[in-house]
Amino acid sequence: MAEHEQSRCRPANWFLPVVVITMLIVLPVVVFLVNNRPPNVKIRLPNMPKDNGYDYFVRAGDMIQNAHHYGPYSLTTKKPEEWTISEYHAFLAANGSALAVLREGLKKPYMHPSSLDYESLGTFFPKYASFREAARTLAGEALYYKVTNQPSKAADSLLDCIEFGVTIPRGGPLIAGLVGSAIENIGCHYFEPLIEQLPAQDLVRVAERFERIQAKRVTYADVLAGETITSIAYMVAFFSDPATRKDLANPVVWLKYDYELGLPTSKSGIKNKMACFWNNVRFAFSNKAAMVRENERFLKAFANEQKGIYTGKSNIKEPDYLFALDKESLLGIRATFCKTEAIVTLLQTEVALRRYKLDHGHYPNRLQQLVPTYLKKVPIDPFGKGKPLRYELQSNGHEYLLYSLARDMVDNGGIAISTVYSGKQGDYVAGELKFR
Repeated sequence: MAEHEQSRCRPANWFLPVVVITMLIVLPVVVFLVNNRPPNVKIRLPNMPKDNGYDYFVRAGDMIQNAHHYGPYSLTTKKPEEWTISEYHAFLAANGSALAVLREGLKKPYMHPSSLDYESLGTFFPKYASFREAARTLAGEALYYKVTNQPSKAADSLLDCIEFGVTIPRGGPLIAGLVGSAIENIGCHYFEPLIEQLPAQDLVRVAERFERIQAKRVTYADVLAGETITSIAYMVAFFSDPATRKDLANPVVWLKYDYELGLPTSKSGIKNKMACFWNNVRFAFSNKAAMVRENERFLKAFANEQKGIYTGKSNIKEPDYLFALDKESLLGIRATFCKTEAIVTLLQTEVALRRYKLDHGHYPNRLQQLVPTYLKKVPIDPFGKGKPLRYELQSNGHEYLLYSLARDMVDNGGIAISTVYSGKQGDYVAGELKFR
């Protein structure tokens, strides 16, 4: 009887180990499957205008590239000053229709299409290249007007180029903002020498145009909103891809791929490889929907912080797994945007100062005297932590020193440096704007 009772109890001795082993196998699988479900995240896209200026820009860029008749700032085989008038005429005849389409686009409502996956982003790059070519074509047109002694028309062409650059980023990702900034610089590059050549009535028109252009400028926070849409869409697409989930479930991939860097692992040594391996295990079993939300919170918080003045710093904490540019990169890009805005603001203020001198016979003692007749408001230095551009009256009112503090946000007393970042200390100085 005792043996019979013992045999009845024997299966119970195996039950607990079987349950434990089963749980050790099943539970990780369940956790993996639950945490790697395709993230269900709603992405709110901006409303696209029916008659979108973006489409005009694309068409103009295509027309210029199809014409294959490039201008003095596109061809490296010949210096701009070596161009003949007949060559200019042929260049303008080939591209005049395209520039007319571009200018029509400047009059239209504008919104850059959103990029929701890597394939759609790839389709933008050829368009961005054509946009830059269109900007160089506008600059080439301006040079023709300059050499034919038509400074007012030259200024109009360059203002079209600057407005083109200001318009492009609205609604788009960061790369669209960088393209727009580069195009603005093309227009600004050749503008400063024209200011002294413009008659008073044209200076008024140019000043009004600058006001309209500055009013169209999107903030860096707005550009980051477009980047947030792109980054979150990429994350959702990446984590929803069956190939991604297959790789995440493969221990061999954990050894070969560094998900923290998004690259094949380059770490050497047993300790480094094991650290990378365990980090990848943690990544594989982390909740992907939570990752998406954390990245979205980070980008939105960073954008909200950047609504304020530029300080070169951020107090926003990055998520454990960052699928966007890090804070230092984002701050560096904002500095690039601030540089372009500073250049345009300097040019706009130079125009206002020129108009003041033509009316009064001398320059003002303070920038505040330009408001409201010559400027709507005192020009703020994007690098000045909320303060105006630095201004000093010189030579009994017949000269002045006007400058932005530049990236280092240090007042170097108006020591001019190139707008191309080189790490050198100095300022962006009106009358000495250097683009190389």
